[in-house]
Amino acid sequence: MKVCLITDVLSPQTGWGRYAAEIIKGLLAAGVDCRILSPRDRCAYPELAAHGDHHAISSYMEDTRHFARLLAVNYHRARGLMRECDLVHCLTEPYAPLTWLAGRGRPYVLSAVGTFALQPLSTRIHGELHRRALRGARAVTCISGYTERRLTARLPLDNTQVVPLGVDIAAFANPGAGAAQGPSDPILLSVGMIKERKGIHVALKAFAAVVNRFPAAHYYIIGPQERSAYFSRLERLIEELELRAHVTFLGEVSDDELIAWYRRARAFVLPSLSIGDHFEGFGLVHLEANACGTPAIGTWESGAEEVIVDGENGFLTPQDDPAALADAMAQLLADESLAARMGVHGRARAQRMTWRHTVDGLLAVYAEILSEQVPRRAAPERARPRT
Repeated sequence: MKVCLITDVLSPQTGWGRYAAEIIKGLLAAGVDCRILSPRDRCAYPELAAHGDHHAISSYMEDTRHFARLLAVNYHRARGLMRECDLVHCLTEPYAPLTWLAGRGRPYVLSAVGTFALQPLSTRIHGELHRRALRGARAVTCISGYTERRLTARLPLDNTQVVPLGVDIAAFANPGAGAAQGPSDPILLSVGMIKERKGIHVALKAFAAVVNRFPAAHYYIIGPQERSAYFSRLERLIEELELRAHVTFLGEVSDDELIAWYRRARAFVLPSLSIGDHFEGFGLVHLEANACGTPAIGTWESGAEEVIVDGENGFLTPQDDPAALADAMAQLLADESLAARMGVHGRARAQRMTWRHTVDGLLAVYAEILSEQVPRRAAPERARPRT
């Protein structure tokens, strides 16, 4: 079986790049003959950059945000390379029309990761190409039940399957280094791109209420700090809430430092918001925190539902509800034994949601397609709020 994998920049600094790289590494480790189409000169993984069957295409994220140009620039090269493969898998949604058009005659799989599975559907020409690509796929693998629900609510499909993302348990078993100089106060942690749908402003409002009860608490935020209107808004909010002594932006950190901060935190917090077509497709950072034995707090109606079992390995709270979020934070800061129990359950859940499980799920999809059997669609279990 020779599989052509098409994706954007392979880098741990983006969700797309991290998940695509882990899947490609897993497929290679499973002995799959892989042809990679991605911006090779920007690949941050040396073993993938050096892969003998890695071919360069232009990047949606870094070269052009114009879909027609992305298609035109890459079409002929991609068509010739895809033609030699048994199956094509598009791992990042902006390349879906390219996969559909250039891969004609080849069975293909599309991954539905999150926002970009829906956003193109609101446009005219690109939207029509995106719809045709989704309908023509032998399988659309959604990274969570929530992503599948959002996609099929907009575009009825009978070819979707849920194949959740995973975590590298071995990597997160490493205690890491770099947080030892942090305070011994109760710590809350967020990790990710600093943008509105991550809900950091909601977390700050909740944390302001928590600090009144736990004056030693501190909130650390890890992620790129590019200047933006939203980042300026967060800085003003910190001043208004008088949190300057209790909140620290750490910027980007090394993998070892990230693991150390996950382990040091009493709880991980990311109260994601669904804003129009923009939403959190999967709770990957929640899963990483769980892998480190740290309970996670996320929101209902987001990809965090795929990871967090409410009350077991963390809490799910309603979106944009600082009071409910403050209550969840306070429970874990007040009860260290509760946090420890949830952390144990979290690590057990992470052990059941590894990249190996993700790759095995994709291999099963590939096998069904190549055996010319129509993949059966399993209805995802939907988490529901406790009453």
